[in-house]
Amino acid sequence: MSKLERFGTLYLSVIIIVVALSMILFEPVYNWVNPPVAYTRGFDSVLYVVEKEYREKQLQDSIENAARKNRNIKRRYYKGTVDEDPEKRKRFYFNPNKLSVDSFELLGFKTFVSANIEKYRTAGGSFQSAEDMKKIYEINEELINDLSSFMIFPELEEDPSRDNQTEAYTAEEFSGSDQKRNETAEWKHHKSESVFYEFDLNTADTAELKKIRGIGTYYAGNILKYKKLLGGYAQVEQLTEVYGISDSLYKSIALHFYIKDTFAPEKINLNEISAYELSRHPYVTQHLAQMIVGYRYSEGNYEKTEDLIEHRLITSVQHAKLKPYITVK
Repeated sequence: MSKLERFGTLYLSVIIIVVALSMILFEPVYNWVNPPVAYTRGFDSVLYVVEKEYREKQLQDSIENAARKNRNIKRRYYKGTVDEDPEKRKRFYFNPNKLSVDSFELLGFKTFVSANIEKYRTAGGSFQSAEDMKKIYEINEELINDLSSFMIFPELEEDPSRDNQTEAYTAEEFSGSDQKRNETAEWKHHKSESVFYEFDLNTADTAELKKIRGIGTYYAGNILKYKKLLGGYAQVEQLTEVYGISDSLYKSIALHFYIKDTFAPEKINLNEISAYELSRHPYVTQHLAQMIVGYRYSEGNYEKTEDLIEHRLITSVQHAKLKPYITVK
């Protein structure tokens, strides 16, 4: 090796030694300047913070949920919401001007609402109609509508024609103190009516409907609204589909109605109607309406109503229900 080569080799060796020593000494010096934190200890501290925040969030949520639940309970209570169990509600004919407080509670009124009614009567107030009762503070108007057909007012009690027709099962016969004794007679039948009313379900108006015992303004309105939505009643049994009409009420009023053999409900032309208009019918959901109209656009007009079954758009049961209201032209 020449002198220059020997110098270069020595110089390179020194550099290698310096780099090696620096690598060995770097970590201790760095750790001395910046003491390391144990990984597990750092993780535990972070975990502790996260868990603490989570517990605080849970506590806050539980407090808010409890407060919200309490508000809902108070709101239901002060609005006079009736008992959620329909089986516990009592129904009987009554005079709201004479009914006892505990009997109001049997009908579904909250205690404080019954007390408000009593205070109103004590102060000299009286009720002449179901609408008058809605003036009571925080009373449940939905419950009033439901009970309107069971209310008996002085002017009605003095009507000779009403006395000749029926003997009302009054609330005085069903006070809270003798509830058990009269429990089996809660739905006591009235004496035979001197006049038996019978109406065409598709032509009867509100005044005629209200002549049927058990049907007041509220139920008469619902019956007429549903008739309009259907396009006319095809069967008397469709009254069971009217909002608010229970099975027991239906059984008591069904014999008063009939459907003329010549009556034909309003027909829906499946080849012309839009999905929106079709979905307005009580028997057709929005999704079904879209499928029926969509199939018509993609495959062409329907030749017969039974095509809905063949194309698996509806079942045979659904078709039987819809058949009086649909056609193809």
